[in-house]
Amino acid sequence: MGTELVAPFLYSLVRMLRPTRLLEIGCGYTTPWLIKALEDNEDVHIDWNADPEYFQKAYDPVLICIDNDDAASEKSGGGSNDMLQSDYVRFFPAKFEGLSAEIKDEYGELDFVWFDCGGPEEYRHFCEEYLPICSGYIFFHFTYYHGQPNSNHDIISEFISADKYLGEDGKNLWSQIDLVEPHKYRQGSVTMLKHKDFRKYSPQENGESD
Repeated sequence: MGTELVAPFLYSLVRMLRPTRLLEIGCGYTTPWLIKALEDNEDVHIDWNADPEYFQKAYDPVLICIDNDDAASEKSGGGSNDMLQSDYVRFFPAKFEGLSAEIKDEYGELDFVWFDCGGPEEYRHFCEEYLPICSGYIFFHFTYYHGQPNSNHDIISEFISADKYLGEDGKNLWSQIDLVEPHKYRQGSVTMLKHKDFRKYSPQENGESD
């Protein structure tokens, strides 16, 4: 459903950002692309532009997949498609509602999220429950309709403007950008959020010195 261009886009982003705690809500065409990106991240060409301090850290990524669809449940048991059997994947054959505390306790905060599930009710529930455990990038599908922001988009903007998501400077903790495919009327947009305090790599924070 409209992810033929989004899937390779997410692949490239995972290669660039090298996240370690990924969450996908709504499995499908994008799932193997995310898995492939993590696989390819293991094989890094070290050249003159590589940061040696970065590669002193362990890279142990996990892709948490949540989907309550019957077909996805069959995949978890090794059915016709075994992509969810990847060593990178932790699969929850369930609804995403109510799982955030368990995920946070087991895996920590999330630095890369792909949300492609339901409509306004699901988008509102995700923002209410999962924004507090996200510390990096979030990508939402289907936020425009016929080239105009839809209810999903309004809900996202409403949440990130709430007082609890304002920093000490009174500015939003989340920055937002909308990517719209003008040739599509429905499943043709991605809204990206980035946490303003996100720091992918800081040698000092990892006990290293210059």
